[in-house]
Amino acid sequence: MKLVHFFLVLVLAAFIGAGSAWVTTANLALSPIVTAQHESAYARVLRTGTLRCGYLLYPHMLIKDPNTGEMSGPLVDIVNEIGRQTSLKVEWTEQVSFATAFEGLKTGRYDAVCFHTMPTPGRARVALFSIPFLFSPWNAYVRADDKRFDNALPSLNRPEVRFVTIDGEFSQIVRSQDYPNSTNVSLPSLTDVAEGFLDVAHNKADVVTGQPAYARAFDQNNPGQIRQVQGPPLRMLAGALSVASGEHDLKALLDTTLTTLQGTGFIERTLRRALPEPGMFLVPTTPWRAEGL
Repeated sequence: MKLVHFFLVLVLAAFIGAGSAWVTTANLALSPIVTAQHESAYARVLRTGTLRCGYLLYPHMLIKDPNTGEMSGPLVDIVNEIGRQTSLKVEWTEQVSFATAFEGLKTGRYDAVCFHTMPTPGRARVALFSIPFLFSPWNAYVRADDKRFDNALPSLNRPEVRFVTIDGEFSQIVRSQDYPNSTNVSLPSLTDVAEGFLDVAHNKADVVTGQPAYARAFDQNNPGQIRQVQGPPLRMLAGALSVASGEHDLKALLDTTLTTLQGTGFIERTLRRALPEPGMFLVPTTPWRAEGL
């Protein structure tokens, strides 16, 4: 009898233990700790009322005072207007490079790269881009006395031509796609763009590519040392803000606001007022502003 009683106690204990384990497992499955969803950048922006920006410094467009930290330039004005239109505070959180910009979006160090980044298929694998809010020519530049490539851009695609690129920057894409037979003079990702122009001026390389704003900034400090290769631009590039992959709601917010700023002429007026010469950037225009309408 004692043996039967002992056996029944063991069976009951096992049943209770199994039931407790099931209840515990069920509770864990419903626990907020287990089921809590990662907060999206869009939700965080709305909750905090703040848009945190990663940014790249850029001649004439986005400037940071080294003494005060104050941000200025037309890109700053455009992004701050986005904040005003959407009732958000804009925080210029972190200076980034072309090589690190999208990693910071992925890890949530900031909510958007507030810079006119060029969308590319490769970058689209790791980020979403807003509608383009400006366009810029991408030109080739050589030493002031070098006229070998004028109206003959295909001749850049030869091994004897030393082609400056910066790791992670668009110059790398242009050389690899259009001039793969040229000799690559590669500079690290954090290199100042001016270094590429300096390499050409000092005959360490033959050609450097970039936007007119870069060339103008270099020429102001080093007059008469470089010149643009005659001929059409290598590319006409779109410029857009970027957010992390999957952040469709935040992209939609930026798209709608940029469309509004284009339609009111705010972006065009801001660029015209701030840039030293025409042609450095082009902006989309609304249909009613198109010539002949």
